[in-house]
Amino acid sequence: MKKIYILYFLLITTICNAQSVNIYTVCQFNGEGANIDKNIPKLSASWNDRINSIYIPDGMIVKVFEHDNYGGKSKVLSSNWDSCNDLSWQNKISSIQIFDTSKPRIGIYTACDKNGESASLENDMSKLPSSWNDKINSIKVPYGIIVVIYEHSNYGGKYKVIERDWSSCNDLTWQNNISSIKFYKK
Repeated sequence: MKKIYILYFLLITTICNAQSVNIYTVCQFNGEGANIDKNIPKLSASWNDRINSIYIPDGMIVKVFEHDNYGGKSKVLSSNWDSCNDLSWQNKISSIQIFDTSKPRIGIYTACDKNGESASLENDMSKLPSSWNDKINSIKVPYGIIVVIYEHSNYGGKYKVIERDWSSCNDLTWQNNISSIKFYKK
């Protein structure tokens, strides 16, 4: 009997630690349920306009839309959601985007408009390596992340706060002029 309880505990722990969003057809996390871990531009017929509660793990953000392909009105959710407390969205969700902000990651590029050589950063960089120092000209900023770029190493000199995708083509004072980067969750 102990083996069954241990196995059950391990199974439940694994399920609870998974970084997926749980959707339900009834308020208060009841009814049919499903786990989703990626964007869904068009919910299947069995889920379209039927989601009434969503379990959102810490570090996750969900954006729901009233129409397919992320169209119409939208709502950003950063914690568990229940349509019983938000009647304007009851049975109205047709597409979903999911953002994992628990481990932020930004994209850096040597050319404008996210072109050229690219790399992904998961941590702040107080001193960019020589292959990237003063060579970044565009940055992909995920939803829910704030990026701060600095003119000099060790977060010195001028700085700029960026909250969405950015390109030096529209901001010439920063062209080939970034030596350190920090980023945060909003």
